[in-house]
Amino acid sequence: MPIVFQICVEGNRGSTGTMAEGLGEILISNQWESFIGYGRFKRPSKSKTIKIGNKLSILFHGLLTRIFDMHGLGSKIATYKLVNKIKDIINK
Repeated sequence: MPIVFQICVEGNRGSTGTMAEGLGEILISNQWESFIGYGRFKRPSKSKTIKIGNKLSILFHGLLTRIFDMHGLGSKIATYKLVNKIKDIINK
């Protein structure tokens, strides 16, 4: 079964979260396995969801973004854990 993994800030909320959910539903109806990695605001989903980081990592990332203009560079541990989860999914 083919697998698709999407990454979105919000889980089935807002514009991008809703689009990811819609795409996931289409994929599932076509016999694909759909995963959505999200950072905040989980809502029910037909796709399998994976939480990225925790409240502390989100706050830390926000501080690095605001103080040092390091947007996208403050989540190394959360990214490492996500990559390992994706590897586990692929190797099943």
